[in-house]
Amino acid sequence: MWLLLLLASPPTQASDTAAWTKELGAIAVQDGGRVMPLDAYARRLAVQLTEREHWSAKSGPKGFAGRDHMELLCDLLFKGQQAMMQAEILTIDNRPFKTLVELDPQRRFFTPAEVAMNKKLNAMLMEQEKDRMANPQAKASNDQRRASDLFSAANRAAGLASGEQLPLVPRGVHEPFLKVGINDGEPGTEAVRAALNAMGKAYTSNGDMLAAVRTLKAAIDAAGTLDANSADAVRYELFHDRHNP
Repeated sequence: MWLLLLLASPPTQASDTAAWTKELGAIAVQDGGRVMPLDAYARRLAVQLTEREHWSAKSGPKGFAGRDHMELLCDLLFKGQQAMMQAEILTIDNRPFKTLVELDPQRRFFTPAEVAMNKKLNAMLMEQEKDRMANPQAKASNDQRRASDLFSAANRAAGLASGEQLPLVPRGVHEPFLKVGINDGEPGTEAVRAALNAMGKAYTSNGDMLAAVRTLKAAIDAAGTLDANSADAVRYELFHDRHNP
């Protein structure tokens, strides 16, 4: 009897999450001039911020451990700057470096605000800039590179959390995508912005994310069509990343 009840039970929240993250990840985005699936964009974002695409539930940064990289992207897009600047999502493993910049060497995860406000890190980057102005060929030290990477990660998180627009609407072969965010967007993206806002409300209120993602995709498809070669490239990259051959 109990076995029959278990077999007949509705899908779990985890399977629901997998469904909408899979469909959302298949949407095309243009980053650095290259068209890629949003799944790949989110994977790279997770690595830049946390140093991994995925963390186990017991070892990762609070709020991302055991979750999908698409959820991290949605956190940044929809939970607001105040919340995400205080989220411990930046990974720093090098203990001597943490000691050097006066961060707790026993901690592994830090907030974007802690990085942005750190006086030692700021001083290190200012020193690097002075060296570069004095000698354009000057090479950054290992610690300066670490500081620069950390600031880039913190700025990336801050930008997305403050409503940074994403290039989501294709315009044609070799043309830049139109950018759109929850607060604004380029002309022609109004319906996409409305769909993004609806998805944000669904995400933050545990609403029907699968329906919201499909509405967003329909709005993007109505606003612009991805050319055949780019569509094929997006599908191939998505298959490659998900199956890791």
